[in-house]
Amino acid sequence: FLPHSGNPPAVRNVALRRARGEYIAFLDSDDLWLPRKLELQIASLGEHPAREWGYTRSVLVDGSGGPREGGRGLRYPATKDGWIAESLLRGEAAVTQSSVLARRDTLARVGGYPEDLPICGDYELYLRLALQSEIDFVDAPLVLVRRHDQHYCDDLAALAEVRRFMGKVQRSGRVPHLQALLRARRARLLVSLTRAWLRSRVRRLAS
Repeated sequence: FLPHSGNPPAVRNVALRRARGEYIAFLDSDDLWLPRKLELQIASLGEHPAREWGYTRSVLVDGSGGPREGGRGLRYPATKDGWIAESLLRGEAAVTQSSVLARRDTLARVGGYPEDLPICGDYELYLRLALQSEIDFVDAPLVLVRRHDQHYCDDLAALAEVRRFMGKVQRSGRVPHLQALLRARRARLLVSLTRAWLRSRVRRLAS
């Protein structure tokens, strides 16, 4: 019922405000949950009441849902449960949106999605959750994440926004002990952004 805004976090925040359940689970329209995904996550969170959110392994698939080359799984931090804020900022933790399950009151407490980051708003939300609570991990591939040619954004736009997000975290002072890490990550993202821009230029010239 909302007018199209081109800003997914704004729409998701409306849904979060209207939700009334104990838990919130996310499922992007092009991804798939496998059977027992919610059942296993809710059971695991019940066994670890101090953990207020969780995720599962995910597998990359192509547009038709078939296995994607090199898509057996996504990268995960060495410590899969527990406090993962540093792993998130290092780019080591692969928390996919469609694998996340979180307590509704926790999401309300951390403030939902940042609407100034339409592409990687989920990344900032995960960081806020990771600073609030340990994460719970179900070590099973229960989500199929689709990669195809009709995504909301391209690599160039995504890299630029992730770099802007890192700058935002750096200026916020939320993680003062990780300032050197943030500077190094922003520098690496600038290199990746430059390479992505050059690749896009080559493709345009070739066509």
